[in-house]
Amino acid sequence: MENKADFAIIQNTLDYEDLGYSKDELNKNIRTVLPLYTHNLFIIYKSKESSQNILDIFDGKRVGLGPKDGGTAWFVEELLGYYGLKEGDYTPVYTKYTNNVIGKDIDISCSVTSYNNPRIISMMRNPELTIFSLGNPENIAIGGSSVNGINLRNNTLFPFIIPKDTYINTPKEPVLTISTFGVLICRADLDENMVYDIMESIVNNKSLIINENPIFNIIHEEFNHSNLRFPLHDGVNMYLYRSKPSFLVKYAEVIA
Repeated sequence: MENKADFAIIQNTLDYEDLGYSKDELNKNIRTVLPLYTHNLFIIYKSKESSQNILDIFDGKRVGLGPKDGGTAWFVEELLGYYGLKEGDYTPVYTKYTNNVIGKDIDISCSVTSYNNPRIISMMRNPELTIFSLGNPENIAIGGSSVNGINLRNNTLFPFIIPKDTYINTPKEPVLTISTFGVLICRADLDENMVYDIMESIVNNKSLIINENPIFNIIHEEFNHSNLRFPLHDGVNMYLYRSKPSFLVKYAEVIA
């Protein structure tokens, strides 16, 4: 918005009000290029806590949320509100992301990050820790989980299943959680041909990008943009519709 950057990567759960700009201002000045990866919610706690009720798990606990003004803190506090947890039911602990691990000051560590984040992997090597599941993954297919309900209220969020044994013998069973996109955005006034070239380069080289980090395996030119925060840049539309016949070509016989 202040013309200090041409491109940025944002968490798709971005809250307009937190930025100090109106929705109209942002939609006028910001454009979407494409989603790059998914960020998943990890609720890591001590496995000896046997309850499967999120209200019981969080009641009276010290909950690590990363920086107070970070995306994880906003995301998790909103989510817990969906489940009926109020301020005072738990104690938020704000730290640097690197310090958001279970220890003497944190009972539950919440993160919105990639599945291969080294901090998540490190905690999962501790046999006393596990990832909390927001429901039965089998209910996703029939739309019967609480995550499906959250998705109805916020279409920037969607269900995600962490498979069994993702972290060497843990989790013991598949875990149902919530995911959102990390999205590449840009200024609306950038040259459309330049944005076209950026889009083409990312898509054409996605195999090289994925080899660098597998979290980018969602990169695809055919993505659903109805649940993204900002309109597509004109250069992106040029790329997406590059193979479409023009109006005159498509209706040449009718016009004739």
